[in-house]
Amino acid sequence: MRIYLLSSFLLFSACNVVEENDNVKKSEISLLSEKINKNPSNTDYLIDRAMFNLDKNKHESALFDLKQCLLIDSLNSEFNFLAAQSYFEISKYDKTKSEYGTLALECIKKSTDRDPNNHLALSLHGELNIALHDISKL
Repeated sequence: MRIYLLSSFLLFSACNVVEENDNVKKSEISLLSEKINKNPSNTDYLIDRAMFNLDKNKHESALFDLKQCLLIDSLNSEFNFLAAQSYFEISKYDKTKSEYGTLALECIKKSTDRDPNNHLALSLHGELNIALHDISKL
């Protein structure tokens, strides 16, 4: 009986911890959204929310913010790299968005043009060229 009560208590406690973590995460995204609503042209807030969504593998939500960043500063290497990464990931699992591979390639070209020493961007550029069967541009 004690074991049953102890295991029930532990299970209940673990559920509360998960709920608390979810609430903390929800409040974090809510706070970022509030900051963005107050100042929609602040790319720092947009990138923070995009990174939050990328950490959760929510590429489409991240891409929404990254597109906003690119409208503000279309030449920013980091914005273009992250957008390319998001476009590419979405194109892998959503075959209805076949144009996303091309959009990823456009973004990564801008990123590597602006920052030719970014090894992550160069690596993604190569991966995109291979994935899109455009080996001649490697």
